[in-house]
This record gives sequence, structure tokens and C-alpha cells, in this order.
Amino acid sequence: MNSPAPITLEDADTVLAIISLGANLPSEFGSPRVVVEQALLALQLLSETPVQRSSCYLTAALDCPPDAPDFINAIALLRVSRSLDAASLLCELHRIEANFGRQRGTGLNQPRSLDLDLISFGTVESQESTLRLPHPRAHERRFVLAPLAELAPGLRLPGHARTVSELLALLGEDQVLRRL
Repeated sequence: MNSPAPITLEDADTVLAIISLGANLPSEFGSPRVVVEQALLALQLLSETPVQRSSCYLTAALDCPPDAPDFINAIALLRVSRSLDAASLLCELHRIEANFGRQRGTGLNQPRSLDLDLISFGTVESQESTLRLPHPRAHERRFVLAPLAELAPGLRLPGHARTVSELLALLGEDQVLRRL
């Protein structure tokens, strides 16, 4: 059995950006799954190479109000030009969210039409209030790690000694998700 080729975080021309996609409200674009699929197409415009994408997963809403609908989640790996920094990419992700009807400032962990989280950006580690990299809770979230393990099981997020697969194996069974 062939193991996946190792994924580099940076090369001479590009930086690997890991994006988590999630949606649990329909929008004018369709169901949450359709929104995630359409958002993946929008992300392609930011990437220098074809976007690598995981399967979609159905995930129970985590840390959301009790009546929040389940999420559709996926991971995308983009190779962005070195001319784009992490803060600029985050602004682009917010622009895409707004194009899909996301309204920011409606409260923490509320249902939403689209959520794009920048999980990591090359080897960048940042603790700025507006940009924390890698994402401070990515290593605790099955809906991030399971789809990321599909694409890059041996990847180590910046600042983490364990691989994505090892981090996933450490999670308890309380976070339920199902591959679609």
C-alpha cells in the first residue's frame, strides 16, 4: 500500500494554507453541503495549484446553542503565492464568507451559512489577537483533524510535535462525525 506523499508547508514560490470549511444553515446558494462545495470552488481562485480537498463530514454542532443544526465540514489545502501573507488570506476568507451570506458579530458559535477558518499558514506561528496560528483549537477538533488526516496524516502543524493522525488518535469519542 502506498503512503501519501509528504506535504511541505512551504516551498520557494508558495505557502501551504490549511482551511477548515463548515456550514450549518442554508443560504441563497443552497443547503449547507452545497455551500461548502461552492466555497471550495471560490477557494480555488486563491490557490496557485489545484486545491486538495477532503470528503465532506456531517458533524454535531460543537459548543453551539443546543438547538443548532449539524454542520457539514471539510478541509482544503491551498498553495498560495508567497506574495499573500496570512493576514491578507484571512481577509480573503472573510470576504468569501460574506459573499455566502455570513454575518459576523452575531455571537460566538452561532449557526452560520459558512465558516472558513485558517488552520495554518506555512510555518507561521502567531499569537496576535486578530490572527492566531496555527488555529488554537484545531488539535482538539475531530471535524478538523479527521478530514485533514485524509489528506496529510503525517503532517505536523506548526508548534506541534505529533502528527495529524497522532493528534486525532488522542481525541475522545465524544465528538461524533460521519463521512458523507
